[in-house]
Amino acid sequence: MSLESLPPAPIEVITANFRGVAQNFFTMPMHLLMELKAAQEEKKGDELLLMVDACEIAFSDHDMEKLQDLSINEFLLVVQAWVEQSHR
Repeated sequence: MSLESLPPAPIEVITANFRGVAQNFFTMPMHLLMELKAAQEEKKGDELLLMVDACEIAFSDHDMEKLQDLSINEFLLVVQAWVEQSHR
């Protein structure tokens, strides 16, 4: 078995106000991406709630408690860092 065939390891997500470990964003279920696309097309504002759902899957309960203490802007910075750090 080669390293390329192994799923990506969990990653550490770090921002100015948050530090936690998450499942690599690109290993998340595809249905979340499809729901996010549908929410953007419908323009109801559900995108943010879908990202919370994704975080509930990817982060531990302890890290989710820390996320709940953040402002919405800080939460979005965590999501951005999560996606960017998953690329590495």
